[in-house]
Amino acid sequence: MQNKMLTDNKGLAMSYSDSYNRIAAQKRLKDYEHLAFACKRAGKTRDEGRAYYSTGVLYDNLGKY
Repeated sequence: MQNKMLTDNKGLAMSYSDSYNRIAAQKRLKDYEHLAFACKRAGKTRDEGRAYYSTGVLYDNLGKY
């Protein structure tokens, strides 16, 4: 059954189209948003940029670009 779930998503293996991965990605989005805010307050611009970059990658993976 696990193999069927992995291949039924239009041929994409472990994409963000199944609900478990989508929920996990949304939790990570919130984590990155909090991290970016904390880094901004602490003056860590490089880490803030990394958090925003990671947020963009997740949005791209979710198809919300």
